[in-house]
Amino acid sequence: MIPSFSVPGTSIDLEEVETFIRHRSADVSRRAAGERFGAQGMGEEYVRFPGRRLIRGIHQTKALFRDLGDHKLHTGNWLIHATGETKHPVYRLNTLSIAAG
Repeated sequence: MIPSFSVPGTSIDLEEVETFIRHRSADVSRRAAGERFGAQGMGEEYVRFPGRRLIRGIHQTKALFRDLGDHKLHTGNWLIHATGETKHPVYRLNTLSIAAG
């Protein structure tokens, strides 16, 4: 089971990742969207890691959930659209994945 407070494969919690996704979906630069990671003492290279990890995970999810969301949308925008633009899109996607098996 995936905990609702963290993102597997990262050292960041769900709120941080969802904030990062929302900022990136609003065309905020990767550097600006990841400023909070730097404030927590993580190196600049760390900002690239969650972005790449999320992109890879979202592409895999798009392949698994072919009927979910508009696949023409870029990763973060797809995630928000596919989960019904909920307040917590990553958590909602995790619950959908668990339900799907």
